[in-house]
Amino acid sequence: MITVVGSLNMDLCVETSRLPHSGETVLGHRYRQAPGGKGANQACALARLGVPVHLIGCVGADGFGREMTANLSAFGVQTGALITKPDAPSGVAFILVDDDGENQIVVCGGANATLSAQDVRKHAE
Repeated sequence: MITVVGSLNMDLCVETSRLPHSGETVLGHRYRQAPGGKGANQACALARLGVPVHLIGCVGADGFGREMTANLSAFGVQTGALITKPDAPSGVAFILVDDDGENQIVVCGGANATLSAQDVRKHAE
């Protein structure tokens, strides 16, 4: 069994012909939303390889938190150590990708930023 301690974010991705300059608005031509985050991605990769894995992390008590938790479960990740923080939104990542594959990413950690050493110690077993 492997335990991953890490972030969970809802990735909000927009594809555009080029990235905007400071203060500029450009039009996007494709939008998608997908569960992500470094910790969640690592846990899903391990589960896809058939490795039993637990994820310790935080989500908000919102639709993104519920969707990310369900996604992890669907991959076979054990989610019993995920902590729902009612006073913080789930983390999000705003990702712009241009036609050449260059990107700009802004992450708002939300509930991820509330994970404490005490939260992790609770799941030491």
